[in-house]
Amino acid sequence: TEERGARGGERERERRRDVSQRSPLSFPVAVPLQLLMAFIRGALGAFVGQFFAASVHARAFVVGVVLGVYVGQNYDVPNVKEESKRLVNLLIEKEKDYRKRN
Repeated sequence: TEERGARGGERERERRRDVSQRSPLSFPVAVPLQLLMAFIRGALGAFVGQFFAASVHARAFVVGVVLGVYVGQNYDVPNVKEESKRLVNLLIEKEKDYRKRN
């Protein structure tokens, strides 16, 4: 059992040395950095939440964008620019026909 304890202690020292060599941040710096990052994520989440809670228009915009992306990727949506050009040309032809008759 003494050999096991000695080997276990040696393994622990090697593990600590490997961890200290791999990590550029030592323990006293890493913990406050993790806490700072958690605080920043929480503050950003609260800000975004308040923004959406206060603005109905922002929620409607985000929902519209997400829905538009979904529909555009999953359904065969016609090209609005081409369809509008076709409609304008059709109306111009109708107007010319109307002027010829009168």
